[in-house]
Amino acid sequence: VELKNMETINEKDLLIMEPKDPTVTVKLRGKRSDLLKIQRSDISVSVDLDGYGERNSTIPINVIAPPNTTVSYVSKNNIMFKFEKLIKKDMDIEIETVGNLPSDHLILTSKKASPDKITLKGASSQVSKIKKAKVVVDASTITNDTNLNLPVQLEDENGELVEGVELSQGFINVSLSINSTKEVPIKLKTTGSPAEGINISKYTFSQEHVSIVGAKETLDDINY
Repeated sequence: VELKNMETINEKDLLIMEPKDPTVTVKLRGKRSDLLKIQRSDISVSVDLDGYGERNSTIPINVIAPPNTTVSYVSKNNIMFKFEKLIKKDMDIEIETVGNLPSDHLILTSKKASPDKITLKGASSQVSKIKKAKVVVDASTITNDTNLNLPVQLEDENGELVEGVELSQGFINVSLSINSTKEVPIKLKTTGSPAEGINISKYTFSQEHVSIVGAKETLDDINY
């Protein structure tokens, strides 16, 4: 079925939710020689959308038979169209990490998405469901600073994926910074001398070791 004056629907920022691809069955009457020549494209079947779109509407079907034939049957005379408002929504990109870094001596120090926002566009019923736009990073494969190009996932309040929405950008670049960690003992270094008559006989630490973070080549030179 041809949708005529579709531009009037677009101008109102509306979407046709149903039917997505309307069809009807048409039977023609005429001479056999004429009928055998007819292709599907020779039959004009259309609905005129002009003046519709503010609410669900039943729109009549217009059928025009090819020359030397007449329409003997149409499976339906009208089509019920369901319209919905087209809306836009800006959302921040969240970076979700799954799994653990491949070594206990590695740590993820920063993660950044570029761009950090996207624009969603679609039917109001679908867009309003979306509570999170995220990309997922598998940390188990990362050993150093990395840039990844990851697909955006849209989720509702239950964490279920939402589809059927247009994104301003389907993939997001994620920059990850990785540093090394190292556990070193704590040693006491004193300067100066105690006051007269006072001697330090013993000292203790609240913890014997501390974890430090930095580039591996820097940490390799630090022993305490």
